[in-house]
Order: sequence, then C-alpha cells, then structure tokens
Amino acid sequence: MTFNYPIRVRVGLLLMLAFTLVSNVQLLRIATSGYATVAETDEITRYEAHFQELKKVLPPHGVVGYIADPNPESVIHDTPYFKRYVLTQYSLSPVIVVDNIEPELIIGNFHPATNSKRVSIPGLTLIKDFGDGVMLFRRRPQ
Repeated sequence: MTFNYPIRVRVGLLLMLAFTLVSNVQLLRIATSGYATVAETDEITRYEAHFQELKKVLPPHGVVGYIADPNPESVIHDTPYFKRYVLTQYSLSPVIVVDNIEPELIIGNFHPATNSKRVSIPGLTLIKDFGDGVMLFRRRPQ
C-alpha cells in the first residue's frame, strides 16, 4: 500500500491536521483556565462563614428577627439591603429569619466597622457581638 498522492493533497492534509491540533490545544487551554478560579471562595460561602459563630448559639429551628443598617442614600428595601437579608436567611437555614423585630431573638447585620457600643436600638438588649457587624439581640419584655 503506497500513498502516492499529489503534493497539494499532502499539504492539504497536513494543514487540516495542524489546524485540528491547534484548535484542540486552544480548547484545552480554555477549559483548564476555568479551574484556576474554582479554588476561590464564592460570595455565598464567604457570607455563610460570616454567620458561623452566630448559628452555633441560635436554636436549631424557630423564628428570629432581622435588623440591619440600610444604605443611607436609598429606601430600606434597596437591592443591597435585600440581598444581605436573603443571604442571611440562606446562611441561617433552617431557622426562619423575618425582616422585623417582633420575635424574641433578633439578628443584627451591620456594617463590619459598626461597634456594638454605638448600637442602641430601643426595645432591644444586646446579647452578644460576634464581630464583623454580626450581633444578637433580645427583645425586652414590655
């Protein structure tokens, strides 16, 4: 079996083979570049870690309130406030987090620079400051 093809057929086959190899190498490089970002911690995992210590002291089930410092330039249900609220609900599941201060226990989710000595909310007593803006309050009996 001999391969006595004209030179242009051989060149064409070599070019097709080279193109195929280059394409596959580029696809492999693109596919493996995505793995470099897998090691980075995603936003939700970081947010869950934010409440790790608080979750240890909360009851395993039940309802807790939620209070936070909203963006001062917008209404209370602006997107960043609502996003923090929803992420807090997710992080503390199966505990139900409601956006009011009616339950006996209330979670405070403030700016990380907020000092617990500066937080004074009428009708609430600070139980513990977990740092990083996370606080737990108890509603005072009326």
